[in-house]
Amino acid sequence: MKRETLNLQLSLQRYKGDDLNSAQYEELNELEKQLENAVSKVRARKLELLQQQMENLKRTERMLEKENQEMCQWVSFYRKSIIHLT
Repeated sequence: MKRETLNLQLSLQRYKGDDLNSAQYEELNELEKQLENAVSKVRARKLELLQQQMENLKRTERMLEKENQEMCQWVSFYRKSIIHLT
């Protein structure tokens, strides 16, 4: 269990860029591939969240435009009603 914990700590340090002095070329190459893969996943998730946010904003925009149109119609109707009363 202790050995596994130490291995995990070493892996974490290397992912963070610490303790790379003892790493061999192949280890560094593999670490680079793993980090590039992780960055790709992070970017994909970030893009997904941005797209969801854009969809939500567009939905809100449409809702507000509709509400604005309804209010304009109400104001127009109200003005016409006042004109007819005077």
